[in-house]
Amino acid sequence: MIFHACVGSYMWYAHNNQGMRAATRSSLLLLLSFNAFLPSETIAWSPQPPQARGGGFNASVEMVRVPVVAIDEEGVFVTGLDKGSFEIKDGGKDHSVEFFVSDADPVAIGILVDISEGMEPYAEGVRLAIEQASNSLRPDDEIFLATYGSKVTMLTKPTVDKLQVVPTFTSADSTYWQATDRALYDAIELGLSTLERSSYEKRSLLVIGADGDTASNAGELMVQQHIHRVGVTIHAVVLSQRKTQIRNTPSRVNRLQTLPEIVRYTGGLLAQRPRQWGRYVDAAGWIQASATDITTYVKHQYLLHYAPQNPPRPGTWRSIRVAIDGNPKKVRARSGYIR
Repeated sequence: MIFHACVGSYMWYAHNNQGMRAATRSSLLLLLSFNAFLPSETIAWSPQPPQARGGGFNASVEMVRVPVVAIDEEGVFVTGLDKGSFEIKDGGKDHSVEFFVSDADPVAIGILVDISEGMEPYAEGVRLAIEQASNSLRPDDEIFLATYGSKVTMLTKPTVDKLQVVPTFTSADSTYWQATDRALYDAIELGLSTLERSSYEKRSLLVIGADGDTASNAGELMVQQHIHRVGVTIHAVVLSQRKTQIRNTPSRVNRLQTLPEIVRYTGGLLAQRPRQWGRYVDAAGWIQASATDITTYVKHQYLLHYAPQNPPRPGTWRSIRVAIDGNPKKVRARSGYIR
C-alpha cells in the first residue's frame, strides 16, 4: 500500500500476498493532537503509577521493545521475516534479538480522540475514521476507544468485537465539543496503561486531535519513560492548520510538548492537515483515508526485544539503529528511547 507522508515526501508501501505485490496509493498519517468524539462507556480516568505489564512475554525492566516495519527498495511491505533478518545497534554496540513477534501476529490498538471545542467541525470525519479503522483490522486484532478534553474517558474497553466501537462513540456525542482544555498526556497514559495489561505484544495508539496539552496531571518525562516500558508506537492525525514546529532534539528530555514530537519520539506515522484537501474532497475524506493508512501500517509491524549490554542512566537518551542487511532505509523504527 502507498502512503503520502505528511512531511511532503512520498513513501511507498504495499502488501506482499502469496508472492504478488500490489501497490495502491494512500496518505501516510501520524496521530497528532485532534478533537474528536468517542463512544459512551463513560469511565473517567486519572493517571496512576505504571504497573508491571501483563503481556505474554514477561520482559525485565532492562528489555527494550522496538516495533518495526520492513520495506524493500520499492517501498513495498516485506512480510514473513524472522528475527535473524534484523540487526540492532544500541549505543553503537551490536545486539541480538532475544524475543520476536512476526508481522502476522494480531495487534492491540487504542484510538484516542480529542473532543475539545475546536474539533467540532471535524465530527463526521472522526466518526468515519473510527469506523474505517475498526473495519480495517483483522478478526483477532483488539481495539479500544477513549476521548479526551478537560478529562479522559474510556468509551470502549479492549475488545475484538469491532461492531461495538462506533455505536459507543456516537451514543455519547451530546457530551462532545464543549471542553476548552486538552488532557493529551493523561489520555496517552490511559492508553499506555491499557496496552500494558494486554496479552497482545504488538501495541499502537492512534491519536486524532488538534495539538498540545493544556490540562494533564501526567508529566512529559513520565510519558516518555512509560512509552519505553510498554514498547508502543504512537501515530497521529493532526487537524491543526498551522504546521507544528518540532523544537526538541533527541537528547533533550521532558520536551514532548506537541503531538508531532510524541509521534517522532516513538517512530510513528504523522498526518498533518494539508492546506487543501485535494483528491480527498473534504476533511472527512482526508481523516478517513489517514486512519485507513495507519491501521494498514500497524498490521505490518514486527516487534523486536533485546537486552541492552550497558543500559543508559534513568532519564537519559539512548540512540538505537535497526537495519536489514546493513541498510537502515529498509526499516522504519524509532531512533532511540528514554529509560
